[in-house]
Amino acid sequence: MTEQLLEKTYEHLGELASQVIEAEPEARKAFIRQTRWVGYSAARKALGRMEEILQGPRVDRMECMLIIGDTNNGKTRLIKHFLEKHPPKERADGGSTESPVLFIQAPPSPDEKRLYASILSRLGSPVSGNQSAGSQYSVLEKAIRGSNLKMLIIDEIQHLVCGSTNKHRECMTALKFIANDLRISIVAAGIRTAHYAIASFDTQIENRFKGILLPRWTYGEELTRLLLSIEKLLPLRAPSHLGDPKLARLIAELGDGKIGEIWTLLRLAAIEAIDSGKECIDMDGIKSVEGIAPAHRRALLHGTD
Repeated sequence: MTEQLLEKTYEHLGELASQVIEAEPEARKAFIRQTRWVGYSAARKALGRMEEILQGPRVDRMECMLIIGDTNNGKTRLIKHFLEKHPPKERADGGSTESPVLFIQAPPSPDEKRLYASILSRLGSPVSGNQSAGSQYSVLEKAIRGSNLKMLIIDEIQHLVCGSTNKHRECMTALKFIANDLRISIVAAGIRTAHYAIASFDTQIENRFKGILLPRWTYGEELTRLLLSIEKLLPLRAPSHLGDPKLARLIAELGDGKIGEIWTLLRLAAIEAIDSGKECIDMDGIKSVEGIAPAHRRALLHGTD
């Protein structure tokens, strides 16, 4: 009887949110603050392509990929979701761990040695800063072959166009050599200038990096589906009807069309709805967050301000 009542009363919620809907306010607010994945068409397209590349054979010209999107518009979360599906594995023979997928952030400025060091650190093979780039690459080659790495994911790839042209070319040459020599697929992600980081190097490597854009969100069917999916993950005891056209348009506008900002906006509004006892997100709830700058919203959400 109780289960039937919960199902009827909270039918606007998904399974996860339903499990905590009767919890104390602080527990529900903690649940809201947790990062959760919601799929959408551009993300599913990118993830599907990454999966195809990962499962493909090792060939002389390994396929690569470029994910382009504005800051806080879902690139890093998409990458982390892919990494969760492909964690390191223990070898059947009891040897060292296999890492088919490796994630790094590009160095803050183009530096070949720092690029190698970042990869080696993630592989558990730190190197001395006194080693030459050539020596580091030799260590890198051995570490990659021993880990059975097939895909290297590099976030914030636009950092490789900072600084001098020579430094930029050194890093892009290093990536090209890793892809060709070690037969590793490279997935790069960054803002729109990331395309320049690839295209300005040479046409051969540009052609290999097929781009997928994560566009900003505007009102439409896709945004409505996204908001309804998010609503199912927010443990509020009354339906918010986030797909309502007026409310959806306001959310997209105040979230600057970025999925990260939209999530932050809705989390803060959901917490306010619990604190106020309203138990739903409405126009007034969204507007109460409107005057808070995006960076301050994130700080409030994570308790860092």
